[in-house]
Amino acid sequence: MDKFDALAPALAQSDKPAAVALLGDDFPVPPEFLAAFRQKGVPVLRSPERALRALGHATAYGQMLAAKRVEAAAIEAPPLPGRGTLPEYLAKQYLAALGIPAPERALARDVLEAMRIAQRIGYPVVLKAQAAALAHKSDAGGVALNIADDAALDTAWTGMQARVAKAQPGVSLDGMLVEAMAPKGVEMIVGARRDPEWGPVALAGLGGIWTEALADVRLMPPDLSHEQIVAELEQLKGARLLYGLRGAPSVDIGAIADVVSKIGALMRARPEIREIDINPLIAYPRGVLALDALIVAD
Repeated sequence: MDKFDALAPALAQSDKPAAVALLGDDFPVPPEFLAAFRQKGVPVLRSPERALRALGHATAYGQMLAAKRVEAAAIEAPPLPGRGTLPEYLAKQYLAALGIPAPERALARDVLEAMRIAQRIGYPVVLKAQAAALAHKSDAGGVALNIADDAALDTAWTGMQARVAKAQPGVSLDGMLVEAMAPKGVEMIVGARRDPEWGPVALAGLGGIWTEALADVRLMPPDLSHEQIVAELEQLKGARLLYGLRGAPSVDIGAIADVVSKIGALMRARPEIREIDINPLIAYPRGVLALDALIVAD
């Protein structure tokens, strides 16, 4: 209490906010010491590290409230092509209409149609099994990459049907998506989910296998401006990947932000959408490509 008696007059004479940080955060503190400071509106924290973290959060929150509010972009979203879990080919078709690009592709009902599509697109291609009940295709053996020619496509088609039938007996496929192999780039994830308490929440971060391995993502409101989304992306732990690392070129961070903005606008325009997941979204020096997409609607 001698410390309180010494500090109280100085705090009373200053209009600068103050916080008291103690040393030795496992040392017992008399309740009257804490109560005396709290009666004067001065927070007491048990370590300098806790105090600095709390001040950092308060400062960031204040800066966010003080930032100029920019009207978020709105879109006219067409009706969804279905309900429940939309298979990838329908989700990509829907998102492409909103300006979110994906590799050239088409749905094949049999292997001969798949070969015609592959010849038109140009080898190498990707083959992916399509069904509403097959949200995680890779886990069921429903994805084949770098298919080089008709013979390889025929083998991949037969093998994929057998693997999917074994992994999920009785699943009925809409067909197989034949898609151009995309060049390598930086894998990102962009998505959104409708939380029962918070409403729509957007997400962006490192994608592909890094989503589960590193969980390096940012959660954000669905109505941020383009500049605010870029600022969020720059706070990723792996943000240096976006600006070039070890000689790699910088990627089009503005194009990533555009996709996040469109996904947020879609969640606001279509309240029946429960979840959107684009993973990976490949970022290049110019533009992006959605390699996989999932939409779940009530």
